Amino acid sequence: MALLFDKVALITGASRGVGYAAAKKLCEKFPGATIYLTTKNMEITPAINQNMRDDFAGSAEHCEYLHLDVTNTDNIAEIQELIKTRHETLDILINNAGTFLKPDTSSPEIYGQQATAIIGTNYWGLKNVMNG
Repeated sequence: MALLFDKVALITGASRGVGYAAAKKLCEKFPGATIYLTTKNMEITPAINQNMRDDFAGSAEHCEYLHLDVTNTDNIAEIQELIKTRHETLDILINNAGTFLKPDTSSPEIYGQQATAIIGTNYWGLKNVMNG
């Protein structure tokens, strides 16, 4: 188990749900690891990081929220550069970002736009992060 204590992890879609739970569990099990939680929809403030640290109790010393939109390759490059600057490598990627839209079948155009947005995040966005 000690093999993961000095590792660096990036979790996309970590503002809630499975991503947040995965980050919490990694922080608990490997307190020396650096965990980056990413979110597209939340403004990254000292308060959001403090709330996460409070929720993760004493295991969040090396945890930090970052803004990441997986559909934006420039944003992905910024995060990649940040990690390269701070660490030698990224060891763990939990590619959890995703979107769900309730289908709007009122018109083929709207339905098509929704499908494009979903595929853009849930498939292409995650692929963008891996290729980053």
